[in-house]
Order: sequence, then structure tokens, then C-alpha cells
Amino acid sequence: MKETVTTAVMRRMDEQEIKKGTPAGTLMKRAGQAVVSAYGFNGKTAIVCGTGNNAGDGYVIASEIYDGTRECVLFLLEEKFSNDGKFYFDVCKKKNIPIKFFTEETDLSVYDTVVDCIFGTGYRGNPEGKYALAIEKINSSGAYVISVDINSGLNGDNGLGSLFVISDLTVSIGAYKTGHFLGKAKDAIKKLINADIGIPITEKPCYLVEEADFKEIVLPRKNYSHKGTYGTVAIIGGCEKYQGAVKLADSALSALRAGCGISRLIISESVIPYIAPYVKESTIFPIRGKRGEMKFRKREWEKALSNVSATVIGPGWGRSKNKRKILEYVIKSSETPVVIDADALNALSEDIGILRYKKAQIILTPHLGEMSRLTGKSITEISGNPIETAKEFAAERGVIVLLKGSSTIVTDGEDTYIVNRGCAGMATGGSGDVLSGIIGGVLGESSNRENILLSVAYATFINGFAGELAQKEKTDIAMLSSDTVTKIPDAVIYIRKKQESDCI
Repeated sequence: MKETVTTAVMRRMDEQEIKKGTPAGTLMKRAGQAVVSAYGFNGKTAIVCGTGNNAGDGYVIASEIYDGTRECVLFLLEEKFSNDGKFYFDVCKKKNIPIKFFTEETDLSVYDTVVDCIFGTGYRGNPEGKYALAIEKINSSGAYVISVDINSGLNGDNGLGSLFVISDLTVSIGAYKTGHFLGKAKDAIKKLINADIGIPITEKPCYLVEEADFKEIVLPRKNYSHKGTYGTVAIIGGCEKYQGAVKLADSALSALRAGCGISRLIISESVIPYIAPYVKESTIFPIRGKRGEMKFRKREWEKALSNVSATVIGPGWGRSKNKRKILEYVIKSSETPVVIDADALNALSEDIGILRYKKAQIILTPHLGEMSRLTGKSITEISGNPIETAKEFAAERGVIVLLKGSSTIVTDGEDTYIVNRGCAGMATGGSGDVLSGIIGGVLGESSNRENILLSVAYATFINGFAGELAQKEKTDIAMLSSDTVTKIPDAVIYIRKKQESDCI
């Protein structure tokens, strides 16, 4: 796992290191030197600087690479400096490094490399005027672009921004920031590395999960086993208005692909003709009802959910009073993990209080709109502070929250994982149903419930990576959610092979 922190935590860590006796100027020099070590800097280099310590890093970079054989030019947006930045700026002047002011006439296309030192991780706002012009010129330069610490214009906590530098390489300083992975970061950063400059992480971080973290989950199975060994996952969904036949089938198949032994579709008897043609490997448990509407009869539901090791509820389910009763029953009676998704999340948002009656671990899988309904906060407010929003809700309600996005946040309120696998091709109907099925399939096996939070992160990782593999074949335009299902085996194979190679 990679440790990642918020900008506020990074700032406090920086201050602590300075109080311990490491001068701020020394940390700045280490940062600039780390960037130089990360890249060769051959040819002509332009370093575009703002006014703060991020600009100071740029002055250090210039002083390090300017040796008479490599051409380097500093472009200033303003003649304004931080205290430590001014020291290294004066070093550049003594070395006679060319210094120019950035104007509308500045042409960055003549440089091989452009270094972005405009804004640091603490920047909040929308670039305007000469700053917006500089970012636009960097992006259109055709040069190899390096951003120092974070791409100028991106928020260091949530990865959002209206206008930002698009880099070939971003060198994070000290520790990865959450904004390197969330929001629009994937669209901004092609390659990301971190430079350790001697600032220890002193507060609890979030964790970016990696393949090596799932070693225990993908261990080979024993031959002396059977389908019952790996659990039965119940998937509750479907309605007449929105049968979601293919989605339900994909969700059920995803559960099997992810590792459960039996996938049981619980649907209204009246929609069986629509769904049965798409279901091959899963079993169907019909619930009495009319026009796709499930009835709530306790004895019938007791039978439907007997001997299940995990439950997924909500795909293609629609809304009704009966469904609220069913959801409440599932929450109150289930003694194994319950994944609440889609329409079941909407039903839950009408009465969050029923979560206090839960007997087992509940996993909620909202996108921003669903999270807004659950919390009462606006989408803008949530996207501006997604980690804290998810953590607070998870801690308050005693659940695991999986907040979907370009990168996904998985938290129980205490520990937080970031999963940055996935791709643009997954922005299509049914992708959430596939994810819920995978989570159910993973949790259906009892051994994966020893660390449910990590198992949910693994399921999310597998889902995202399978999507990436599917996109390579189908493209981001033509890809369907069912394509992700077909690549689940390849994703598992990849993680297993990764474990083997790491052991060599």
C-alpha cells in the first residue's frame, strides 16, 4: 500500500520537521534535487514559476541543471517570492541563469521540457489572467511536461479543477496527496512518482491499494472442496418497469466469477420470463408478486435467504413500499454481509435509521448522487471533500462506504483505502451492478470476511482492472458493462502472477 495524505496533514508534517531542526530551505533544496534525479533534463528546459514555495522548488531545479551545457530559462509570472524561494532565486541570478517574465508572446513550443512550478498543493480556486494563460501555453507546448508536487490548478485534496496542467510526469514531494488520485487527476497525470525528502508521516494516512495487498485473497484453493465451500450469494433485484434482465444476470455472473460457489437470483415470479433467458450458471428463487412487484411475506423471505453467506440488494429493483419493507427485513435479519446498491440505496435514504438494527456488516456503494441523498449534502459539497464525507458517514452509521468515482474511496470510518483502477469505458449502464456482484462474490467466501474492508477494496480493484482490460479490446466508446465481466478471470490471473513475480 502507498500512504497518501491530505494537504493539511502534509503541511503539519512539514512544520513538525522544521521545528525538529531541518530548515525549510533545506527541504526546498531536497525537493528540487529530487525532481532533477527523477528526470534526465536533456535539451532546452523552461521552468514556469509562480510566487510561493512551489516556485522555490523551480529555482532549485534551475540551479541544479544549469551547468553551461544544458539550456535552462526561468519564466516568472510575478516578481514575488517566499523567503526561501528568494534565496534560491538569488542563486540562479548569481549563476546567470536566463530569467524572463511570462507574457502573451512567450513561446514554450521551442523547449524540450517544461517544468510546472506555478501553484502548490494548497492552491484553491480557478486560474485566471496570466496564470490561466501560462497553464494553457504549457498544455499546448508539445514539450515533455513535469509538474512539481501537483499539477497547477488541481486541488491537492480532491483532484478537482476547472483548468489545470496536463503533465507527462508529476513528482509528488514528501508524500502522495489524496488529490493525486481523486477527481480529475487521472486526466491530468500520465505518470506519478513520489520523492521522499525526509519528512516522516506522523498522522494516520489513507492507503492506495496495490496488487501485493491481496495476496491472501487469491491463494490457490484446495482440491478437497465443493461449491458449498465458497458460499451462496443472494442477489435481490428486478422489477416490471425496469426488469434489468441483463444487468441482473451480469451481477449474478460477476459474483460467480469473483469466487462464490452459488449465485442465487431472488426476483419476482412475474419477471422470470424476462430474466431466465440470460441466466445460465445462477439459480433463481421466485418471490410471489404481481407486475414485477415483490410481495413481502416473512416466511417466503426466510426461505429465500436461508443459508446465504452474503446478500446483494438493489440492482434494477425500482421503488415501492414493499421494497422498503424487504430492505428493512434484510438489514434486521441478515447475519452475513449485505451489499446495498442502486435502488436499495434510494430506499435506505428514506429511513437511514434502520441501519441501527443491523446484525452484520453493511456495505453501501453510492455514487455522488446517491451519497447526496444519503447524507443530505449537495453533490458539490461531497465532491469537494469526498474522503471526509465518506469517513464521517461510515463512522456515524457503523457501515462500510464505497464511494464511487474516477478513483473509489472505501472506508469504515477508521481506515480508508483508495482504489485508482478503472477507466472511462466503465461509464456505462450496468457497471455498478457488476461491481456489486463482485463484492458479493468475494464476501461470500467466509475466509474473506476476516478483513471485510480490505476484501471490499480487493473487489473494487478487480472490477476496475477488469474494466481496463476490457477497454483495451473494446475501446472507451464501444465498451459495455458485460465486457468487464468477461475480464474478471484475467484480472485475477494478473494479481496471482504479480504475487509470484514479487516472490522471486
